[in-house]
Amino acid sequence: MPDVPHHSTLPSQEELIRGLINNPKIPENVTELLKLRLEEPVALDFKDTKRHTLREIQNPEIRTEQMFWIKCKGTLGDALALHQCVVAYGSDHNLLNTVPLAHGSTWFSRRGPNPKITMMASLDHSMWFHCPFRADEWMLYVCETPRSGCDRGLTFGRIYKEDGTLAVSVAQEGVVRLQSKV
Repeated sequence: MPDVPHHSTLPSQEELIRGLINNPKIPENVTELLKLRLEEPVALDFKDTKRHTLREIQNPEIRTEQMFWIKCKGTLGDALALHQCVVAYGSDHNLLNTVPLAHGSTWFSRRGPNPKITMMASLDHSMWFHCPFRADEWMLYVCETPRSGCDRGLTFGRIYKEDGTLAVSVAQEGVVRLQSKV
């Protein structure tokens, strides 16, 4: 398992969104979208291990990997199938978002050298469960993009239990279209 900051030291996705809403540099139309995002019921908690400032979110470094701590909000029962379903749902949230990072883009990229995302859709998504785990406990989700081009991207994910055990492997291919630079 990669060496990353512990989840207890990182802000939640909701905390980051609240900070962006209160940032006067954020355009009003984006602020309104972020407010709508906060109103949506979200069953999962995500903590990004790297991006925490507006500059990092709008103009990320070009990279082919991102890492999140992830867990279900609340407590689940002991049925392994339920935990697998929750992780399957959660694995789809950020995996394909790794593809635009290879081009220095995120959903917040709007100007400058970072192309805007115009379309993103999953083509396929496969998972392998290696051992029992609990989706209501923190797990590290490592997402990588080994191939990005021709409006497509291939991503792989590894989900580790907090003790470092690899619990789940994920693969996803998707259509990812970025605004032309011309």
